[in-house]
Amino acid sequence: YAELETLLGEVERARAIYNLAVKRSLLDMPELLWKGFIDFEIEQHEWERARELYARLMDNTKHVKVWLSLANFELCAQEELDDMEAEAAAAVTRARQVYRRANKTLKEEQGDKEQRVKLIEAWKEFETEYGEEDTLEEVLKIEPKRVVRTRRNADSGWEEYVEYIFPDLDAEQPNKKLLTLAAQWQQKHVSDADDSVSSSSEDDDEDAPSQIPKDFYDV
Repeated sequence: YAELETLLGEVERARAIYNLAVKRSLLDMPELLWKGFIDFEIEQHEWERARELYARLMDNTKHVKVWLSLANFELCAQEELDDMEAEAAAAVTRARQVYRRANKTLKEEQGDKEQRVKLIEAWKEFETEYGEEDTLEEVLKIEPKRVVRTRRNADSGWEEYVEYIFPDLDAEQPNKKLLTLAAQWQQKHVSDADDSVSSSSEDDDEDAPSQIPKDFYDV
């Protein structure tokens, strides 16, 4: 229906239909609907509306495909201004900011490593084409190392699998280990102190009379 309204030139009606549709929680293929809505706003050159849709979509998912789509959008969302060179440079900067945000998010979540690998690969291609030496170096520093390992499988045999070692995560491991050990030591220290206080209190109770003498208040 939204596409039909668009063909008829009813932009506001089409937008309203899309809005109602994406608010429904039960959808067979919601990603296609969101893509259709975003593409609709892009066709209307409504860049800010498209950005708002990406932000709403990010509330539901932070999949790498969404990040890459947003980065590509920012690269292409250019106004027809007199200074096209400046606008193109601004678009590159916006796209780079998306890549940085995406990398930070995927790094902190530490979920599917394959997603972060895909992001870094796309970011590297982007910087190779549009970036400078320093911005490309920024990506190369976090490029993961591909390591092939072996492990036992369910059939009591062995299988090979690929593990990605990210330099920035690997560098943080010693610090995290030290923080963990420090927290454990502090917890043990507090626990030992509590036990000592409890033991001292019990000794004091043994020395004290079990009941207050009846004539205590008469003194």
